[in-house]
Amino acid sequence: MGCAATVVLLIRNRDELCLAQVGKTEVLIVRGEQQIKVFQECNGVDFAWCGSPPYGWPTPPERAMERLMVNCLGGRDFFDPSISFFKVRPGDSILLLSDGITEKITEEEIHRLVSDCTGEAVVRELVRLGKERGGEDNLTAVFCRFGDSAGADSEVPISQDLKVVRVQFTQENELGRYITDALKCCIRHGYFDMAKRIADSAPEDAHREFLLGLLAEAGFPRRRSGFHTAG
Repeated sequence: MGCAATVVLLIRNRDELCLAQVGKTEVLIVRGEQQIKVFQECNGVDFAWCGSPPYGWPTPPERAMERLMVNCLGGRDFFDPSISFFKVRPGDSILLLSDGITEKITEEEIHRLVSDCTGEAVVRELVRLGKERGGEDNLTAVFCRFGDSAGADSEVPISQDLKVVRVQFTQENELGRYITDALKCCIRHGYFDMAKRIADSAPEDAHREFLLGLLAEAGFPRRRSGFHTAG
C-alpha cells in the first residue's frame, strides 16, 4: 500500500496572497481577535484511499479508515487543489500547519501563541507541544506576519478579504466517481458510519442523494452504528 502526501502553497504579490492546498495541511489567518481556517471545508470530502484503489482492497484497519483523504498527492493519479485569494493587511498573521500540528493543538491555543509570541517562538512552541502530546504525524509549521500591527485595522472581517475557490465533486467527474467507489468499499466491508460521512460530505445534491440511496439499499441506518464487520 502506498502513501499520500499533503501540500500547501503561499504566493505573495504585494498585498495579495494566493493560497493553494491539497490534502489536510491547513492555513490559518489571524487578524487581531479573529481567526479562520481557510481550507476547513474546501475539499468537500476529506477522506481518501492511500495507494490501492478501494475496489478489491482488504478490510482496512480502523485507524486507516479514520485518516482517509480524497484530495491528496500519491494516492491516485489525479488531484484537484483548493485555491483561495486573500488581501493581506498590516499585522495579519498566516500559519501553514501540517495535520500533525492541528490534530494535537487547539485553534484557541494557536491564537494565544500568535498573540503572545514572535514568529520563531510560535513555530518552536507549536512543534514542542505537538511532540509533547504524542504527535505521531508530521509536525511542520510556517509562520508569516505581515507588517506592524500598530495602527492596523484589525476590525475588518477576514471574510471580507478572503475569496475561496471550492473544489467541486460531482457524480460524473473523476473525483466524484472515486468517492462513489470509496463509499461502496466502506459498505462492502461494513464501515457504514464512514460511508454515511462520505455521503453527507458530497456537495452536489444529486450525488449526495445517489450515495445515500446506495446506503439505504445496504440497510443503513438499521444496522448497528460504529466500526464493525458486516455479517
